[in-house]
This record gives sequence, structure tokens and C-alpha cells, in this order.
Amino acid sequence: MQFFSTDFPLKTGTAQLDILSECVNWVTDSPHTKFAQEDLAQYVEQKDFKVSIKGESIDFEWVADTEYTISSFIYSKSDRNYKWVTVVNFLVLNHTDEVWVNIKTYCNSISAAAVVPPIKKPVLIIRLIDRFGGGRDGAITLSHEAFDLGQSDLDVASKLILGDCDNRLPIVYLSRSHNDYLPVIPQRLARKLCGLAHVFVEPNRQFSQALRPLVKSRNVYGGVIGVYWPNDGGVKTYRRTSEMSTAKDFEDVIFLDVSELLSKRIPLRRCTREAVVETKNRIAIDELKKRGSADLNEYSELFDQDLKAKEDEIETLKSEVSRLQGVSKRLRAQTPIQGGIRLSTGDEDDFFTNEIIGVVLDGLLDYRTRVHEGSRRQHIIDALITQNVIERESASIASKLKETLRGYREMTQKVRSKLQELGFEISEDSKHCRLLYQGDERYTFTLPKTGSDNRGGLNAGSDMIKSFL
Repeated sequence: MQFFSTDFPLKTGTAQLDILSECVNWVTDSPHTKFAQEDLAQYVEQKDFKVSIKGESIDFEWVADTEYTISSFIYSKSDRNYKWVTVVNFLVLNHTDEVWVNIKTYCNSISAAAVVPPIKKPVLIIRLIDRFGGGRDGAITLSHEAFDLGQSDLDVASKLILGDCDNRLPIVYLSRSHNDYLPVIPQRLARKLCGLAHVFVEPNRQFSQALRPLVKSRNVYGGVIGVYWPNDGGVKTYRRTSEMSTAKDFEDVIFLDVSELLSKRIPLRRCTREAVVETKNRIAIDELKKRGSADLNEYSELFDQDLKAKEDEIETLKSEVSRLQGVSKRLRAQTPIQGGIRLSTGDEDDFFTNEIIGVVLDGLLDYRTRVHEGSRRQHIIDALITQNVIERESASIASKLKETLRGYREMTQKVRSKLQELGFEISEDSKHCRLLYQGDERYTFTLPKTGSDNRGGLNAGSDMIKSFL
């Protein structure tokens, strides 16, 4: 079974019947439904209903007490191979008019031979947010647009990263590379993740450096994307690799990962179909007590229904416990208990993946040649080298730099573009080109505008590799 689930707030004051109306419109606007608008218009009112047509059905229930109103809209569609079900639960808090929506979609295979297709994000999510607007998720207002942080928003960014915004949805933080490049298109990613996460974009690399001491180095940087999960759920980092040929490929990786993790999370306690049944039963039992009913059958039937709702809730909680055990296991695996080490990098950040640890390992390899054979130091160094096998991006960068400068004669547009891709900013004076590496003034190199011989470019490349890599 394929499964998708998320919950999100709508604008405060959004009416229950308006949400129901949009759910009905979503069904009838589909080119794959047999339901017509006139068939369902009569049901958009405050009462339960069930309606079906060949291969399709809609089941709506709602309940209200003094604190909240809960509604549950279930649409299912079957064909020869699959049964698709979308459940839309919406909760209105009566005293504040806050509104939360939980949307679940799943697909079951009817035919044993059928392969269940992947679940897509329901279009209904963006329809609801577009029509009614996003609500308050703690200190954040839900939006289908990315939030651009300004230079004065360091306090905001630190609260987002440290989990001080009381939000339920995760924070997707887009850091800038050393030339202020972003590996995704922020607005497209934000719309893709609308209803699943909040997307924030830092303004520049300097902002990242200023933010670092405020969050005890918990912020991602250098073009890395971090997904910060609320309630100290940790952070997961994403780097664009060579397998992701386009920004959209990278965005899809993040979307699928966030979707999977959200779908394993327990929904809001009262924003479920089980909560509708449980509240109805509680109200009915209270009514029987007020009437002084002694009919055991009435009580028995209601208690059975209530027990079933409780059992369903227990199964949901078991699933959440299982998910949290998996998260805990991963965190334990990352945390040294005994014999692990942590090194502070001070003011230095990675310019590329595994740069700093690569330098440390290179230093260990060099030092190993100078320790006594069979000594304790040699054994420790061997263990560190063996247990820390990393991908060496520096070798790839060095190879590309040599190839770019091989036979260099002049600063053509092609050479300029390739150098910029490798992290160089290029400025020109009358006779030379000044190369600034990763925006750091400590690392500059001068190239002539025109090369004097075939070896000049390779020699320059070798010098740059020694200085920068």
C-alpha cells in the first residue's frame, strides 16, 4: 500500500462548510470522476451524508462539542486494479477559530498482479491554501511561497533553526554557496512543499557566517539545504550531487524525502476520522446518562464503537512509536558513546563536501610515515583512516581545474564559465585576471589575460591546486 499524509493550518476563521464545498469541487473538477456538480451540490450542508456512483463514493461525517468541530470527508475511487482513497479531516477550534486540515491518501492493489503506483501530493492541498490562505503554524504563517530572509533577520533565522517557533511543519532552510548561488529554484520548491513544510532562503553567504555563532554551528551553509524537524527532531542535510542533473531533480529528492517522513508522523490528536466517531459516542453516552436510560444494548453498542475507535488510535500510536524508534536508532548511531571524537573547525567552513575532514585525513596519512612501526599512535591513526573512508570531491575539482586551464591562451567565455562553476569569481584589470576563490579574500590568484605558452595554463592550475585544494 502506498500512503501520503500531512496536516497544515488554514487561515483563522475559515468556515467548515466552505472547506466541505471545496472538497466537493475538487472531486467534480476531476476529469476522472462520474460525479457531476449538480449531483453533490445538495450535500454541502451541515449534516452527514453518503453518496456513491459506479466505482466511486463519498462519505462525510461531522461532530461538534463545546471546544471544537471535527469533519471528515472520504472520497474513494476503484477500478479493475486499484482502490484510491483520500481522507480529508478538518478541525475548527471554537474559541479561537483556528483551523487545521489533515489529508491522507492511500492506494490498495485489488489485483494480485498489479503494482501499486506511487502516491502523488493531492492537488486539494494547494487548492485549499490558494482559496482560503494559510494559517498560523506557531510563529509562522503558512504560505505557498518561499520566505526571503533579510540582513536584519538573524534573530528570526536562529529561532527557526533552534526550534523556537512552536511550529509543527518542518523548516526547509536554503543556504547560499560561496558565490551566493542556490541549488534549487526557491519558489518552485516552496509550491511543491506547500502544506508540507516552510521554505526559508538566506540572503547571502555573509548572513550564514553571522548566523553560525547564534545557533552553535547548527545552521547549514555553502549551498547545502537543511530540513529542520520540530520538537528536536533533528536536521537532515541535502547536497546536490552529479546524479542530479537539474535543479528539479534535486527538488524532487527533497520533496519525496519530506513526504515520506511526514507520512509516518502521527496526525493531530483530534483531526482524524477516529476523533469524529469517538466524540459522537461520548456525546451519545452522555445523552443516555442524562435521560437515565437503562437500556444495556444502547450502551453496549456505543461502547463497542468507542472501543473500535480506541483500537484504531492505538494502532496509529504504535506506528508512531516504531517511527520514533527508527529515528532514535539513527541518532544513536551518529553520536559517539566512547572513543568517538569531535573537532571544532573554528571559523573555517567546508568549501565543498568533506573538505575539512579530507585535510585532517591527509594530515594523518602524512604523519603515519613518521611514527614508530607497531606503536600505539600508528594503530590509532590506522583505525581513523580505515573507519573514515570519504568521497574525495577535491580530486574531482582538481581534475576539472587542470582540464579547464590546459592550453590556456585567453579568458574566453567558456573558460570563465567553467572557473565560476568551480567557485571562482573573476575580475579584470588592464593586463591580468584576478581570481577570487569561494569569495574568500585570503585566496586569490592572478592569471594573464593572454597565455604565453602551452605549459602556462597547466602550471597555473598546479599552483592553484596547491594553494586552494
